[in-house]
Amino acid sequence: MENVGGLCFLCGHGSTFQMINLPKVQIASQSASVTSALVCNDCRDMHPHLARRRLVRMKYFIRSYTVEHLHPTNLRFLHVKSGTSSELLLPSKICFLWDLRCLDIYEATVLPFEIWDMAELRYLTVKSAILPDPVVSADFIILENLHTLCTIRNFKCTEAVLQKIPNLKKLKCHYDKKRSMEWSYYCLNNLARLHKLESLSIDAKDLSLKNISFPTSLKDLRLGRCNISWEEMTIIGSSLPILETLVLIDNAFNGYEWNPVEGQFLHLKVLYIYKSDLLWWRAENNHFPNLKRLFLIRMHLLKEIPLGIGDIATLDLIYLWNCGDSVLDSAKQILEEQDSLGNETLQIYVGRKKLRS
Repeated sequence: MENVGGLCFLCGHGSTFQMINLPKVQIASQSASVTSALVCNDCRDMHPHLARRRLVRMKYFIRSYTVEHLHPTNLRFLHVKSGTSSELLLPSKICFLWDLRCLDIYEATVLPFEIWDMAELRYLTVKSAILPDPVVSADFIILENLHTLCTIRNFKCTEAVLQKIPNLKKLKCHYDKKRSMEWSYYCLNNLARLHKLESLSIDAKDLSLKNISFPTSLKDLRLGRCNISWEEMTIIGSSLPILETLVLIDNAFNGYEWNPVEGQFLHLKVLYIYKSDLLWWRAENNHFPNLKRLFLIRMHLLKEIPLGIGDIATLDLIYLWNCGDSVLDSAKQILEEQDSLGNETLQIYVGRKKLRS
């Protein structure tokens, strides 16, 4: 073995390296051969049986360059970052990493069909990716361990997809659909059949709640750009009995008035609204009896925070940023009233500044 310079194959660091021979699996022929890899002395001492590990050579193309990486086939965690704005073509031989549990890709990615063959996969997080349609066959593999799937572009919740991911707990997707494409094409009413789903994030312009059904298991719901009428909020309140976090981004709901209904949102703890044309929010403390944190950001048209919100016993934080003066005035009034009642728990922030009565 000879000392050489470079980056350690395992940790990417170290100062002194040795070239050692390792068995690997070739992409082209899948036959065993011998290759060399740089491993620092620290990693070599920590992993004395390193020479017995099997490797796979990961090759993909970025612009006009060919990039290759060696990884152990028993690798459990893989992070990929190409450092380019180009869309990453993930190689089909990713399935050789048969023990992979977590795949984290920091680029927009085209996922290969073989992603459906990775039975041990638990977390698949991508900056943005199109998920290929699975095919039901005799050797159909169910990804029973897959819990997290983020962020999928134009996700289709077809019957085959449902069979593939029965235990999914977290799903994040966004849509850039063409105007000619009907929402029924994406089968979002099937989401209700993901009975273990706890967290759902959807960014979709002009999505009606008539085109989607939520599983009652949801605890965290995040919606963006949907332009849903505030009148339809009762659908969410009545169909999600254990919802704890509701995040509304960039006109997720539109209209000038929101009239909450008593008996809904009984377990809601966090309400986050970013950028809305809401003018009147007619809420009382009994509409959100367990609310702990309220975030109102870029609510330029909102007239006031309902004074009854301050009477919620569990509320400990109101955060405001870039709202109108009348909202700030109502926040001060809430704080003064709660101070007079001996409530020292509630804190109100405007940006980084803490309000004082």
